[in-house]
Amino acid sequence: MRALQDKALIAADVPPEVGTSLDKWADWMRGGNIGRGYPSKSCGVESGGIHTSDDIHEQNDSYAARACDGAIKSLKKSQELAIWSYWIGSSHDHHPAGLHALVVEALPIIHRGLILRGCM
Repeated sequence: MRALQDKALIAADVPPEVGTSLDKWADWMRGGNIGRGYPSKSCGVESGGIHTSDDIHEQNDSYAARACDGAIKSLKKSQELAIWSYWIGSSHDHHPAGLHALVVEALPIIHRGLILRGCM
């Protein structure tokens, strides 16, 4: 599956960080432990719940995932579904050429969206 994603990133001529943001988004969408927030942090703590550099990275990853989600939701529905298929779909999914073309069209839009949201 990663080979398909890398091929799309190269074809779209976007920086590899776009792929990294999409990977964080996919993990977040699958319910991964990126920035769970309130359930694992105490509210009202003077440090803001940040105790280590890992906490800072977790917050940054959570923001990147949410920013990526916003950029993806700004796409045409066909492009959004193509991104979902490439990054969240099963590694055994068959991806027709038309789907690849939609992903390649969508990646620069996501890149711009991430820049506007301060993630690039």
